[in-house]
Amino acid sequence: MRVARFVLALLGACALASSVVLAELEPAKAPTLTVATETLPNGLRVIVSPDPSVSSVVVHVRYGGGASVDRPGNTGYAHLVERLLSAGTVHGKPGEFDARIEAAGGFASSVTTVDHTSVFEQVSAGGLELALFLEAERMAGLADGIREDELAKAKAAIAAEFRAAYVEQPFGLVERWLCQELRNTAYAKDPLGNGTDLDTATLASVRAFAREYIVPANATLVIVGRVEPRNALALARRYFGWIPAGSPLTAPVMPLVARPVEEPRLYKPRTSWPTFDDPVAKVVVGYAPGDRSSDSFVQLKIAARVLAGARSSRLVRALVDQGLATDVRAEVIRAAGAAELHITVLPTEGTNLFELGKKIRREVAGLANTTDEEHHRAALAAAQDLVAAVENLAFRADALASWQAYDREANHLDAELELIRGARTSDLHRTARLLGERYGIVAVGRPQETP
Repeated sequence: MRVARFVLALLGACALASSVVLAELEPAKAPTLTVATETLPNGLRVIVSPDPSVSSVVVHVRYGGGASVDRPGNTGYAHLVERLLSAGTVHGKPGEFDARIEAAGGFASSVTTVDHTSVFEQVSAGGLELALFLEAERMAGLADGIREDELAKAKAAIAAEFRAAYVEQPFGLVERWLCQELRNTAYAKDPLGNGTDLDTATLASVRAFAREYIVPANATLVIVGRVEPRNALALARRYFGWIPAGSPLTAPVMPLVARPVEEPRLYKPRTSWPTFDDPVAKVVVGYAPGDRSSDSFVQLKIAARVLAGARSSRLVRALVDQGLATDVRAEVIRAAGAAELHITVLPTEGTNLFELGKKIRREVAGLANTTDEEHHRAALAAAQDLVAAVENLAFRADALASWQAYDREANHLDAELELIRGARTSDLHRTARLLGERYGIVAVGRPQETP
């Protein structure tokens, strides 16, 4: 009798454990996004997504092009204009934009990538009209408001960024080289430029670029948070509708076939660069499947999760647990809509960089034998990553702008989640075979090694 009761209790415990496991594997529940869109007569795309559960609002403006539209001899111009967006306009003094946003209890930021420049500010709901007014002033009055002294400051700031990222940092060129290996196109350009072109940038040339770049027809305005859509759209028309349209910049078409690299390349820092007492070597491997589809982007996100998304992931077990590396990361980026997988590994002292690179490639090739359980867990984690990210207003605004640019629909959340949840293990197996054909690798040597 006691044995029977024990068996029943054990079976009950197993059933409870199974239900707990199944509960843990339930897909993440996506927030409901309400999105209203409108294209103004001057070409400005406006996206409004209300969220009554929050008390603030994010205003995000994305200008298409980024470093990809920097012309030969003018590299770094898109990033330069980004910096000048806070340096005064025709009617605004230098620093006034940030000062007024901060006085309203908000904050502002900006970034330039290979295919866009984005600026955003987050303010209380009552500060929406102020944020829109200031963004419209920047869009309409930046070019003619650029001053010689502010241009000089912006050029000096970017020169300092370049030195910090590359000249004084022996490992700074890794991603730069990686992009060149993967793309070998206009999208291999660095937003910081080549380190010398901005030295000769004149007031006239920068103003001319700003007149082409910072225009409604080349922009997407996103308003997210505690807003009423009709009111937000009316304010967008009021403050931006009168601005001359300009023309959208035509970004180069990114080739879909990446250049294969037969062997890892060992990069040894220039002898003129400083060495450090405690240098950290880095190995970065990049993959470009050559597909602009959302499905390819999703497959790479799942692959990144299988490879380095958790303590028990494949690369962590193969490299960190075996004492070959101290850290490993895998991230997926989209450049001009095409997805890339970048794997970054910090090797331990004495690890052979060439052998480490080969081992990383073997692990990626091993995705072809991913089990159903591995894939299921990785897909659930990828879905949770996306759901958690869009709960942040700033990320949500950026996501809406990116979906509009890459997927031609602002509210792509449900579609992307469906792609993740509908992904099959066989899809990842096929992606693994494709990755084996198109990869780039850069292995970085330690500073004390001589070229």
